[in-house]
Order: sequence, then structure tokens, then C-alpha cells
Amino acid sequence: MRRSTHRPSNGQRCALHLDGFDETMFEPGSIFDRDAPGNPYRDHSFAFIPYCTGDFHSGDREAEYGIHHVGYRNMGLYLERLVPTFCGASDVTLVGSSAGGFGTVFNYDRVRQAFAPRRVDLVDDAGPSTSPTTYISSTTSCRPSRWDRRCKPG
Repeated sequence: MRRSTHRPSNGQRCALHLDGFDETMFEPGSIFDRDAPGNPYRDHSFAFIPYCTGDFHSGDREAEYGIHHVGYRNMGLYLERLVPTFCGASDVTLVGSSAGGFGTVFNYDRVRQAFAPRRVDLVDDAGPSTSPTTYISSTTSCRPSRWDRRCKPG
């Protein structure tokens, strides 16, 4: 996926692609490639949730430095829309890469409960390689208290 940022006159970084995403935004051969013969998801429905709040999709506060870490709130709003939209789904696969991989781990129980009794699988590509409890207790570079992380590991 192409990553683009720009710096407005105030010097802060802002995300581009605010008009949305379409199939041209994703690499050929990815799980979003409906033409890839080996893609097990090519006939599935997709909901792409962009990562944009700097909190692994699990924060719920505006930080003192001005960033709105509201990934937890956003995920709740997505689920309110996605569950009834895909009410006929036989199963759900929650997939995330990099920061999105962390988001899948932190939100798995929430997504599983929202889609119950359907099966929910998790694919974490380049997110945490340890359990959420180990990650949060051992990391010093990530400061979940700054964004009021709501998706507590079980």
C-alpha cells in the first residue's frame, strides 16, 4: 500500500487519502486482490478500517499534545455498522498488518463478541509477536496510558 503524508504549514503530519480507499490502493497479490488465484479471500466481502489515530485502534482520549487517540471509539462505531451489514456471514476473519496487527489483537475479543455466535479468526501480520499482556507490560516505547487504552488484554 502506498503511504503518503504531508506537512501543512503548522508542521504536523497529516494523512492523505482522506477521500477513501479503493482497489487501486492495495498491492497486487495481497488478500484484497480478487484476481489472485491462490487468494483464499478473493470471494469474500471486505471492510477496510484504516489506521489513523496512533493508538493501535484502542485509545479513547485526546492527549495533552493534541492528538485524538480514539481508535476504541472508532472501532465501536465500525462494529455498529459492520455487524448488521454482514449479518449473513458464516465466519469473520480479522486481519491487521503492522500497527493494524496490534489492533487485531487488542480488539479480537470485542469483535468476537459482536459477531457471536459466528466464528472469528485473527490474522496478525507484523503486529505483536507475544501476548498482549506481555507486550503492554514489557514495552517502554509505547505509552498506552497517554491514549487511555480501552481494549484490555484478557
